Amino acid sequence: MSGSMAANSRTASLLLFPFPNATKPEKLKWIFTQSFRNMLTIIFCLAVWLIGRIFHALNTFLPSYVSALADISRKGEKGIVNAQAPNSLVGIAIGRALNQVLALVIETPVNSRKYDFVRALADKMIEENLKNDSLKEVNRTALSAGFGRTVKLLISALRDQQTAGTTWKMIRRIPFGEYLNKHLSTANDSLLSTSMVTESVLAEKLVADLLWFAEKLEACCGIEEAIAQWSEAGILANLSMSANPRVQGSLVRVSVYLLKEVAKEETEERKVKMMMIWMPLLANAANGVESVVLSAREKSEVERVVEQMIQELADMKDKEAVLANWLHHYARSNSDWPNLQTCYNQWCGLSRSTLC
Repeated sequence: MSGSMAANSRTASLLLFPFPNATKPEKLKWIFTQSFRNMLTIIFCLAVWLIGRIFHALNTFLPSYVSALADISRKGEKGIVNAQAPNSLVGIAIGRALNQVLALVIETPVNSRKYDFVRALADKMIEENLKNDSLKEVNRTALSAGFGRTVKLLISALRDQQTAGTTWKMIRRIPFGEYLNKHLSTANDSLLSTSMVTESVLAEKLVADLLWFAEKLEACCGIEEAIAQWSEAGILANLSMSANPRVQGSLVRVSVYLLKEVAKEETEERKVKMMMIWMPLLANAANGVESVVLSAREKSEVERVVEQMIQELADMKDKEAVLANWLHHYARSNSDWPNLQTCYNQWCGLSRSTLC
């Protein structure tokens, strides 16, 4: 028994200090150096997490009306000022007002009793503007700016969610990290759980806003604005792969909606970009947690739309790239959708025929 205890003691000693023949000053120096490195690592991880929270707070709570006015100014002369309104100043004023209301739609929590109020006000302003041909550009400009701002806020929310989850994972992997986590487990779990839930709720709300913006842009004949931004949202597409399943499901709905719209365009470049950056999410997303995101009919319709877009691509290299991207993610996922095997087989046959 005593021999076993002695062996365990020697093993523990070797784990704490791997150089048993070193002198006492060398041991103390090694222990001090390792402790200093561990402390620096912990401070660095906490600093990264804190900086992420600070930037998120600034991005969320800074007055949005200033950015709204800036968007109007940049679009300025070409969009609203040149609108064929009886008085161009009226166009500018109503544009600023609509931007302010749309900013409030984005920023107001969905559980606030004023959220329905600002959404109803935005709907009314957009509908009233549609009655005047000279104000349609006001709607498109304001909605496009709102769509873009929502994308940026969603990227920020998903990054914060990732940071909250990875910071403590990094701490656990460093020496003595498990010891630190054990003593801070209660506070850590509480803070992490609260942060993750808060960011998930915010992200899900922002995705719902994106779908609303896209639908309003389509009603205002400006859906190409949403398509252009969604086809360039590679950062968001990458972050969506590790997002909460409910957020993923909502992003699938937005992507499907815009895929159907981009299929109506003649520009192949946007079609290729859209399919390349969002195909991984379609193939990997958990399509529904408490409810089904897409029905069987909707899934079948999306498959037909995507297949048609691929078949209509003039460049064989584009077809190859899109299908290779689909196959890579489809083969690695647990989902059976979207199944583009028929389209893939047709492409293989077409590729063989070009060699004859």
